[in-house]
Amino acid sequence: MESKDLANLAVSQSLQKRATLLKDLAIYLKSTGVALDRLTKWQLLGDAEKLAAATNMWKRHDETVRHMPDGAKTSLMSELVEYINENSKNEPSKEKGEVDEVRHWFIKSVPRIQIAIPWAFQVIKYTYQDGQKDHASVMDLLSEADDLVMGAIQSALDFRTSNLDLYGLGSEQLEHGILKFGYEGLPEFWTSTFFIAENLRKQVDLGGMLLREYIGRPIGKGDPSAEVVDKIRLEFPDLIDTAIRSNTERIRWGRAQHSQSDQEQASQMESALGKIQDTHLSSLAVDMDLTDKALALAEKHEILPVLARLLLWDLELRSQQSQQPGLSDEDFESLEARSELMKDSVRQLFVKFGAKWAKALFEHEIEQGLMEQLLDEWKEEQTYLTEFLRSKSEYAKVSWINDITRVYSFVLPSIAAAIDENAELQLALEAHSNRKLRKQQMLSKLLSDSMARLIKHEAMNASQLVDLLTLMGTQAATLDQENFINSRF
Repeated sequence: MESKDLANLAVSQSLQKRATLLKDLAIYLKSTGVALDRLTKWQLLGDAEKLAAATNMWKRHDETVRHMPDGAKTSLMSELVEYINENSKNEPSKEKGEVDEVRHWFIKSVPRIQIAIPWAFQVIKYTYQDGQKDHASVMDLLSEADDLVMGAIQSALDFRTSNLDLYGLGSEQLEHGILKFGYEGLPEFWTSTFFIAENLRKQVDLGGMLLREYIGRPIGKGDPSAEVVDKIRLEFPDLIDTAIRSNTERIRWGRAQHSQSDQEQASQMESALGKIQDTHLSSLAVDMDLTDKALALAEKHEILPVLARLLLWDLELRSQQSQQPGLSDEDFESLEARSELMKDSVRQLFVKFGAKWAKALFEHEIEQGLMEQLLDEWKEEQTYLTEFLRSKSEYAKVSWINDITRVYSFVLPSIAAAIDENAELQLALEAHSNRKLRKQQMLSKLLSDSMARLIKHEAMNASQLVDLLTLMGTQAATLDQENFINSRF
């Protein structure tokens, strides 16, 4: 084994030994019942997370340089260590034989890993701004940066999720590896320092811009290879996911602080994250042929307005594609199956998210001018639609239309066999008459007049609709009609 391989093995063994020692310490503290405060427990877990992240970073760096010819080029990690401020790392001592800065960093500076991770993007930025390297070199660096940053943050959050109980934090509630609440009294998490969260968003922005430029484009001189572009494309959803998790953690922490500056920073970061989500989740579907990944991310992180937009976009796209001339039966059936799958997804989201999903979906349909679809498409979700339309005064007219439509649908089955309007009215009154009104001619006439307006689709004012709802009979033939009868007031 060459000396370089032996030195690399020593780094791996050093990281593994330290991880084992921390685990043994945690096991000892738990078994002996030592009373530790919450802050100390999180600090101990954070130290172990850093070693898990560093181990992943080292493996990726070692694998990268292992396939490089000697002296051909340096890895991102090599450049990153060089860029880090001299005061933030321990310089290797050549007198002690410490000649490799990267190996030295992994042995001496892992506790400051939160300083190193943001530099992955900074190296790319300086390279990009310098303009002396072509886009192929920039994309190669971006590919390495994705591996390094995602590997580190995801490893840390996975370790946190798996080891909460070991560190006496089993009662804490995590969501995708980050605390749902309870940030009070805790220092900032190293997985979401300001610079980590900020540079993750910037890395997403740069990756999205370069991907949109090169996806589907013929390869020219100085352009990145198709393999690198496709690698970055396929891992882009995971990069977005990592950025969302880190930024969300920072936002939640900032919201829990008493400092006004932390609160303001959290608000600004929330706005910036919203733009990232809106732009790049849409781009996953529209530009990168990763619609299902975009939908999964939007649902995972409850980005419901984007989820509504993407689902309806996909439905409209499949509808347009299915109408193209010359389409084979197989392709048509595939498009129809996709549409049904998306419609079923919409319905399942009502079950999962309830009124929050209804608001996102219905607001998008109104913004897009899809009023007919809003009133006709989701008939089985009438309760949500009614509540939504009645929630804001600006929806009053649409709500009124919906109410009169929620009534016509109830009456419609009883007049299906009619041959003309007179027969429709007669059948409707027979099916929905009120026996208590037989001796009250004036009230019977009010019911008849209101029913006639409904059947003829004439405009109904509030009094006429109230007359109809209060005077019609309560007999019902189906479960849906039972639901209407019980909720018509």
